[in-house]
Amino acid sequence: MEGSPRTPTDHLALVVPPGLPPGEYRLLLGVGPPGSEVLFSATAAAGTEAVLLPLATLAVAAPAQPVAPARLPMEAPLAPPWQDQGITLLGHSGAPPQSRWLAGTSLAVTLFARSDQAAPPARQLRLALLDNEGNGAAGWEGWPLPNYPPNAWTEGALVQLPVLLDLPATLGDGSYRLVAGLTDPAGDEPPPPADLTIIQVYRRPMSFTRPSPAHPLAEPVQFGAHAHLIGYTISDTMNSEDGASEDGASEHRTLLVALDWEVTQTLLPPHHLFVHLTTPDGALVAQSDGPPVTVEGAAPSGSWLPGEFLRTLTYVELPDELPAPVEALALRVGLYEPESQVRLPASQGGRPIGDAAVLPLRP
Repeated sequence: MEGSPRTPTDHLALVVPPGLPPGEYRLLLGVGPPGSEVLFSATAAAGTEAVLLPLATLAVAAPAQPVAPARLPMEAPLAPPWQDQGITLLGHSGAPPQSRWLAGTSLAVTLFARSDQAAPPARQLRLALLDNEGNGAAGWEGWPLPNYPPNAWTEGALVQLPVLLDLPATLGDGSYRLVAGLTDPAGDEPPPPADLTIIQVYRRPMSFTRPSPAHPLAEPVQFGAHAHLIGYTISDTMNSEDGASEDGASEHRTLLVALDWEVTQTLLPPHHLFVHLTTPDGALVAQSDGPPVTVEGAAPSGSWLPGEFLRTLTYVELPDELPAPVEALALRVGLYEPESQVRLPASQGGRPIGDAAVLPLRP
């Protein structure tokens, strides 16, 4: 019908990469701003807040014929490949040479393997980060595919082995060597590990001096066993947008919320920070969720060190019309694990207060 609204449609293609272990996979949909890993929330059918929406369940089967290793999405082939007891490590992806990584974040590496025989013996994958003297600085050992052990592999099978290696917050600045190999649970001595790459690790700036927030809390709010919120500062700014009024510009109010934290324990897995503006009855007016950020840049919770003080910065854009007077509004602040959406419990003076600190907008 002419003049009726049209529903936009996106057509997307999903490529199933070679080496993906056979099995069932969930197809999920998320939407977020360009250049960001943060996804917008979406209201699910049950009325709960969700970030990823389930679309379908897909069954991935092993190829009928072996696939050539050149088809693998491998950034760095090993020359020569690493071999032991019927398994060959062909290369890796995820850690380009001399790439820079922040201490306290996670290094996502994928190893690519080939089975040179049917049902090779059980193995464990070992990934290690070595300093300039060859000492272990970080490591991971186990089997990343519990439902697809080596004895289920067919001859010629290609397999992707994903590993998430946590880089300790205490790592010092400098170069580190990433190595990988397979170990035998039976105790047989494996060959020396394969050299994968050299990466650079750096520490973010830190302060161990107590800050002076505009609004110190008489009783700090404790989140789990990891951090105390000791105060906050709010700045009200105006942002201009072109083409929204007769004079070519309109102004939108944005709150800059500076939160002062005293860290008691590194927080892993990485948590996000939420700052929600609410009415007295708890209705949401505006919000900003995402990884913690300071004036120096990214400050993921995995990089927090005990005894450190840090000031996180969050911008909350206000709607054009507020549902209540500003003095009646409050900020609800907390930390949550993004994958599960589980929030850290909050307490004040030893008393549980839920999962958020409630901060008056105008103390």
